[in-house]
Amino acid sequence: MDEVENLKRTGDKRKFYDSPGWRRVRREALTRDRNACICCKDKGKYTRANTVHHVKEIKDVPDLALTLANLQSVCHACHESIHDRNASKRKLSKVYWPEQW
Repeated sequence: MDEVENLKRTGDKRKFYDSPGWRRVRREALTRDRNACICCKDKGKYTRANTVHHVKEIKDVPDLALTLANLQSVCHACHESIHDRNASKRKLSKVYWPEQW
């Protein structure tokens, strides 16, 4: 649990994600979910999971950072969607208003 204490004290996520504790629990989450993206699975399709997502984010609840029940295996696309990271890349559709005379 030194990883969590260090994370709370320093806020250094990079060091946390490089820690042996994170790598162990990440591997456990992927094994539990059979390396499948749970979001895609809910939609009836199979996508290989390559990311482990914190349901309750570590910045909000660092004590759950290494808790298996707080982790979900997801693919990259679903992880981006969960965090709405593609929103800034989307082009806004143009709205055309009819002229009013």
